[in-house]
Amino acid sequence: MTQLTDHEKITIVCLHKKGKSIKEISEILNVNRNTISKWISRENLTGYVLRKKGSGRKENINNDGIIKVINIIQNDTYITLDKIYEKLNNINNKVNDQKNEVKLITEQNGGEQLTDSHVGKISIYMIRKILKINGYQYGIPPTIFPLTEEHKKRRLEFAIKCQNLNFSEVDFTDEVSFWKNNEAHMRWHNKTNIFDRDILYKHAAKLNAWGYISYNSKRIHVFSENMNAVKYVDILTENYLNYYEKNHYILYDNDPKHNSIKSKNFLEKNKIKILNFPAYSPDLNVIEHVWSLTKRNLANKKYSNIDEFKQSIYESFNEIEQICIKKLIDTMNDRLRNVIKTRGSYIC
Repeated sequence: MTQLTDHEKITIVCLHKKGKSIKEISEILNVNRNTISKWISRENLTGYVLRKKGSGRKENINNDGIIKVINIIQNDTYITLDKIYEKLNNINNKVNDQKNEVKLITEQNGGEQLTDSHVGKISIYMIRKILKINGYQYGIPPTIFPLTEEHKKRRLEFAIKCQNLNFSEVDFTDEVSFWKNNEAHMRWHNKTNIFDRDILYKHAAKLNAWGYISYNSKRIHVFSENMNAVKYVDILTENYLNYYEKNHYILYDNDPKHNSIKSKNFLEKNKIKILNFPAYSPDLNVIEHVWSLTKRNLANKKYSNIDEFKQSIYESFNEIEQICIKKLIDTMNDRLRNVIKTRGSYIC
């Protein structure tokens, strides 16, 4: 039987419960039909698809409970764990004939196995676990641009062309902005205290950054001016040209300043190879992850002046280890194959 993740097993059962055929599930998940059939059969026979790894006590999660939790969160992504708990409790009160079938292991009882006839509800601990297994986490979600059919076509063409490219010979570049003391961060706060608020500045100080990462190096340049073609070429001259390895590609998108005559002449003059990059594809430019890590390193810090903020950006970027960057770059071929599977749609 094909080795599946817990998330894939649960997804198979959920899709089957929603009326999807084995053929449809196979096409959605790209999993062999026989494997899907075996997991559905196992769920029908035992009522469970998951167990705790290792040689210890088995941990059973009832599939009906899993489906109820996922359906609730899909209908309302802003719902709290407490509200999910209340909804499930109401549901469970109406399903008395299934009440004794749900087995739970609660955090509070030290691992002792209890049945639903003892507890009467799915615990918040178990709700959190179900959501975690299925990839849900609490926080500020990333934003994406809607893809047109033309965008998908360009992404698919790029993926087909470069799916077997050696990305250890590609330099990933991008620009980003950092806002001084104005980033949104998740934290606990007291809603009854009118003074317990974060301040949002309408005209917060901003710094821009250009950076590149490659298999063996990384570099960032922080500046306050607006980016244009002249500034872009100056940055490449000072921060990239001397570090460029012969025969490497520079990942290049359709930004006007990148496509300017001045920029293209600079690259041609210095024999820098270009790998044209499809628009609206942050999921394919792994430097986006590096920017996220940089911002995470900056999180929850306050800066008394712009110079201090600028220095901290450099430090936060340089804290990211090269081994981490290598692992990100190593995912590129799989990312492109996933783009092919999704026919050009976003993959993450």
